[in-house]
Amino acid sequence: MQGDDSKEGRDSKRLSRAELLEMLIEQSKEVESLKKEVAKLQKQLDDRTIQLQQTGSIAEAALALNDIFKAADQAASQYIESIKRMEHEKNVEFQALRQKTLDACAVMREDTQEYCRRLRYESEAKRDALYAQLEKEKEEIEKNNSSEGSDPSTWTCLEAPPSVGGGVS
Repeated sequence: MQGDDSKEGRDSKRLSRAELLEMLIEQSKEVESLKKEVAKLQKQLDDRTIQLQQTGSIAEAALALNDIFKAADQAASQYIESIKRMEHEKNVEFQALRQKTLDACAVMREDTQEYCRRLRYESEAKRDALYAQLEKEKEEIEKNNSSEGSDPSTWTCLEAPPSVGGGVS
C-alpha cells in the first residue's frame, strides 16, 4: 500500500486542480461510506449476541471487536492522512503558481512602462522635429514675404510638407 501512496503522490502532481478536487470529493465520499460501514458493523456487533455465545467467551469477542475497530480506525486514519498530504501538496503548488503569476505580472508591468516611456520619448522627438520644421518654414515665408513687400497678394507659400507618420494627435 505504501508503494501505491508514493505513486499516487507523483501522479497527483500531474493532475489538474479540477481532477484533484474531484479526487478529494471522491475520497470524502469514501470516508463517509467507511463511517457508515463502521456504524453498520457496530450495529451488527451489537445485534449478534449469538455470535458471542459461539466464540466461547466474552474475552474472545472483545478481542474480535478490538481487531475490527483497529482496522476501521487504521483505514480512516490512512484516508485522512492522504487527504492532508494532498491538501499540503496542492497548497504548495498553488503558492508556487501564485508567485510565478505575480512575477510575470511585475515583468509585464515593467515592460509596459518601458514601452510607454519609449513611445513618449519618440512622440516628443517627432513633435519637436515638426515644430522645428514649421518654425524654419515660417521664417522662410516671412523672409520671402518681407523681401517682396508688404502687399499680401505678392506673398508666396512654400509647398506643403509631406505627411509625417500618420499625423500627431
